[in-house]
Amino acid sequence: YRGGGGGNGGSGTGGSVAGEVGRSLPRAMDVQAADTLVLEYLLYRGFTGAFRAAVSERERDRLSNFDVDRVVEHIFALIQRFELGQLLELWSFLSARFFLHLDAEHAGIAQQVRVALLRLYMVNAVRKGQRQRAIELLENHCDELGPRTWSSLPFLANPERDNEFKLYFAAQWADSLKLTVRNFLAVVFRSAPAPKLLLLEKWSRGPQQQILQYEARQLAARVEAGEADVARGQRAAGALRRAIQALATHVHHSSAVTGGPGSGELFEDEAGGTPSSAPDGGRSAVRSAGQAVCKLAAELAEGDEGGGD
Repeated sequence: YRGGGGGNGGSGTGGSVAGEVGRSLPRAMDVQAADTLVLEYLLYRGFTGAFRAAVSERERDRLSNFDVDRVVEHIFALIQRFELGQLLELWSFLSARFFLHLDAEHAGIAQQVRVALLRLYMVNAVRKGQRQRAIELLENHCDELGPRTWSSLPFLANPERDNEFKLYFAAQWADSLKLTVRNFLAVVFRSAPAPKLLLLEKWSRGPQQQILQYEARQLAARVEAGEADVARGQRAAGALRRAIQALATHVHHSSAVTGGPGSGELFEDEAGGTPSSAPDGGRSAVRSAGQAVCKLAAELAEGDEGGGD
């Protein structure tokens, strides 16, 4: 395996696969929102041990919220730092979580990418004078590296000039491999079935849900405005009641001063008819108006007591 297909660079294999799956990767905000829901639920249920474990796993997230570029950068950084154990652990995790669900063709590509990464590790070790690290790799993974000629790489004086290995020491090959790994992982992440919780979080921000949420906010605003109008009406009714009561009292006292009814009832004649001592119809009109005001005030008072001020 040389890069992505023969000697023509690493984008060949990855690029051909990338067009097969059209789904987009989960957005970081979707993943983080789903994580938050899980953590909230664990706390709500009192699963403190699971909560601490989830927080710890989240802090060392090996998939970097499905950020392909960050995952690829991490893989190649492990190679540069000669952290073979962590590299193999990460690849095993990807294999168990994603690669096992691939079809035969793509599973074969995953194995080719693994071999290429091991070869890059060995080339990097020899180039930087860490030949012992290359030998350690051979001791445990010699069969994976391919032709037996790879077992001689740590012992060659100038492997970058050897016809068998000079391609792998070229910067173009490493760049090509990096692009292949990126394209391949992008396809794998896209094709992996998303957890239902993540789909639910994504669904909640879908266009239809956005419309429903907007309409719900509009209705809530209308209800709030209606409640405010009712409250203002109740306050106005209470104020009107008190004003009418004050007006009725004032008219009553004025009528009493000028010779009002003797029965003590507001705005009534002593005999229930027209005033006997009224010099004109003015006093009778005042009494009639006062009776109407008292009736209206009583009605408003009843409504006010039922609805509150």
